[in-house]
Amino acid sequence: MINDELLPLLPHLLEKHPELFSNQDLQELDYTINLLETESDDDAEDALYDFYINHRHIRDALRNLSEAEREIKNLKPSASKQYGVTNLFPRLHQIIKDNQEKRNMTDEPKPQNKTS
Repeated sequence: MINDELLPLLPHLLEKHPELFSNQDLQELDYTINLLETESDDDAEDALYDFYINHRHIRDALRNLSEAEREIKNLKPSASKQYGVTNLFPRLHQIIKDNQEKRNMTDEPKPQNKTS
């Protein structure tokens, strides 16, 4: 079992503060979550640690979530130990996908009116 107190807070951060995540961050987070699902616990924890090291702004934002925000989502750090984290993976994948789709919609070029 992966023992990480920040991981259960990721869905909340993704939903409430999507501006913290670049497209690259989202891709790398999705890749890391795939590793968490498929690798041994030790390798998964190493991958998550590497993600936090390479994305310090996300790690710091997770650490700085106020107690009020944690309570709203009922995601106290001990929740990961009590319930496990595997049930978070499908939700995280969906939130990441939704954020990427929203960005792709806003990044699409608008048709230009041609007047001759």
